[in-house]
Amino acid sequence: MTARGWLAIVALVFAALATFMGWLFYVQNAARKVTLSLELPGAIAKWQFSEPIPVLWLVGGAFLVGFLLATIVFGGRALASSSRVRRLERELAFTTASRQTSTSTSSSGTQGDGWK
Repeated sequence: MTARGWLAIVALVFAALATFMGWLFYVQNAARKVTLSLELPGAIAKWQFSEPIPVLWLVGGAFLVGFLLATIVFGGRALASSSRVRRLERELAFTTASRQTSTSTSSSGTQGDGWK
């Protein structure tokens, strides 16, 4: 089996385990609710939600916020890298074209001196 096949098998096993863990978390916490509050030191501020929030919403919201932040950070890096790659590819194409042009003009000169 090729390395790509093994990688696909490992990815499928990982996806199956992640799905199972998500299902297990759902089963265990479907009915649980938590009361959220934030108390800053020194009596600066104190907030508390009026009603308890389901744990699934809390974890799902935290996951979504983390995913969005990671997408913004790493997506920005990917866009910057892709623009740099495009710039370097244009530069390489220009350098290659100018080198081919200079090689073709120098080889069309006199051939008696042995330089190409």
